[in-house]
Parts: sequence; structure tokens; C-alpha cells
Amino acid sequence: MATKDRSASACGPGNGQPVSSTAQDRLLAAVTALSGHGALKDRISTAWSTHLDKLDPLLLPDSVRAEFILLGALLHSVRALPGDTAVRASVRKLSPVDAEHCSSFIVRALACTVAQSTLATLESEAARVAERERTAEAGREEDSARVPTLRIAGAG
Repeated sequence: MATKDRSASACGPGNGQPVSSTAQDRLLAAVTALSGHGALKDRISTAWSTHLDKLDPLLLPDSVRAEFILLGALLHSVRALPGDTAVRASVRKLSPVDAEHCSSFIVRALACTVAQSTLATLESEAARVAERERTAEAGREEDSARVPTLRIAGAG
């Protein structure tokens, strides 16, 4: 998987869209599988085959989509022998460092997905609050325009 380790990199700017709960749920399930017991390569194979193999990359944030697609291609790059799967065969061929990069990417993809979803929720709430404030201000201006002027007889 000859990629640099980007586990410390930021998720990048979101596209302002909430992330699919399906994507978030599948990534969470994959991270849960990765954190289980057993050999790392077995956990990667299970996480990908069970939770991520059929995940539509368009449901993911822009910041992780391309790498997700590349990882999917990598995990289907080795022809399976009878009784095996392409994912298991491909994962077996990974170096220990590449296996660590795969698992780190899956965790990072979940983190970016959660971050973008949270940001989209906060932006949406901020827009609702701003609209309520604009509506309230417009109502106050309308009320002040309706207040009659008090005229006192004999004053000026």
C-alpha cells in the first residue's frame, strides 16, 4: 500500500453536507471489528468484508473518499484461490506496515465522518438560530412602527 502515514492529518474541509448515518454506522462497526482480538490482518479482512466492502464511497466525506476507493482496490487486488476471497488473499499479502496503514485509515475515516457530521449539525443549528434572530428583529421593528405617537395637547 505504499502510502505515507497520514494518521495525524486533519480531515480537511467538509463539503457542508451531513454524512450518511449508514456510512458512520458501517465505519463504527469496522473500527469495532478492528479493535477486537486476533491477528491484525484477520481483523482487517473481517472489518472490510463484513462492513465496508459494499459501502458506497459517495456516502463518505470528500477528504477520505479517494483513499477509501484506493484501499478497496488494494483489498481486491489478489486473485482468490478456491475457498478463499479476494479480500482475504489481498490482506495476507500486505506487509505489517501496510496492514497498520489500512487499519489506521479506517479509524481516521470514522473520525472524519463523525467530525463532518458534527460540523454539518452545528452549521445547521447556527443557521436556524440566525434565522430566528432575524425573524425576531423583524418583528421588533414591525412592532415599533405600529406604536402610536403620543400627542399632548398644548405642547408645542
